[in-house]
Amino acid sequence: MKLKDKVAGVTGSARGLGWEIAHAFAEEGAKVIICDLDQTNVEQAVTRLDVPLDRALGVRADVSVEQDVLLINRCKSTCYPVVAGVVSTYAKESNKDEAG
Repeated sequence: MKLKDKVAGVTGSARGLGWEIAHAFAEEGAKVIICDLDQTNVEQAVTRLDVPLDRALGVRADVSVEQDVLLINRCKSTCYPVVAGVVSTYAKESNKDEAG
């Protein structure tokens, strides 16, 4: 396990690319912080990781909202004081009508 005792936070990780990244980190032994917009999806993703509860943390957060980012940081520092890395898979949808 290459990442044993390391911590990785992954935003947008309840599904898609973010989920695949979080899952890969967990398979390599990392403790994983799952962050996404929907609480139900976050809880399901943590369950799907199929790791002991001390190796997974789920946080409902919108990284475009400052208070949510502060919440993620508080959770990280409280639960996992040493974080090896954070991966952001956040992507804002653009409105083609706004492009100039």
